[in-house]
Amino acid sequence: MGALTDDMTRLRGEVDAWRSARGDFIKDLKSSITSMLADFSNARSEMAVALRSARMDFIQNLKSSVASIRSEMAADLAGAHRVWFGSFAPRAEKTSQKRKSGSKGKKGKG
Repeated sequence: MGALTDDMTRLRGEVDAWRSARGDFIKDLKSSITSMLADFSNARSEMAVALRSARMDFIQNLKSSVASIRSEMAADLAGAHRVWFGSFAPRAEKTSQKRKSGSKGKKGKG
């Protein structure tokens, strides 16, 4: 065989080797991508669980803070009410009942 035949035989062998290497590379790439997507999915799931837990803790702390603020505000309002009206001021329920009964009497007289 001549030099041209030997070179073409070698070239054909290299082309086959590169084609085989490219096929192996594509298979490895697909496998890596599949593995990476699975890892992303697992990470997303773990992150969702952690974020939900953090969100629930935040909401619980927020509810506690708001309840504390409301309690302090109610105490402040009660104190202001005692200072303004004195400690023997009628309760709101009794006052509203007096208003209802007083308004009925006025209608009957008019």
